[in-house]
Amino acid sequence: MDKVARYLLIAISLFGTYAGAKLSISHFHTGETCPTLGPVPACYIVLAGYAIILLSTVFRGKLKNGRIFYLGWIPVFGLAALGVTSELMGNHICPPSAGGVPQCFYSLAMITICLVLFLVYNRNFAK
Repeated sequence: MDKVARYLLIAISLFGTYAGAKLSISHFHTGETCPTLGPVPACYIVLAGYAIILLSTVFRGKLKNGRIFYLGWIPVFGLAALGVTSELMGNHICPPSAGGVPQCFYSLAMITICLVLFLVYNRNFAK
């Protein structure tokens, strides 16, 4: 089960990194794709967070702890939760997907699944 959880976590974090990179490139060119937190576009933070999660999973045996995973997970979860809350309150701040659904809804689902997979993998890894 731990191998399945690890490979699923790698796949989801790889997809999150790809999606974050795609949004970040779009924002870099247009300056209007992502909301900003001060001077930093949220999609840059999401890109970094998913990349940290990916690296922490790929190099898990060398790291010996989950702190690096949480370093990536916490900001992505916070931004996704904030984005979903804002969208539900009528403030449309999240970039829409091809189907029109705000991408922060997908990000919240993905980052929650990442936590569950990490906990399953971490529990089995510690044994």
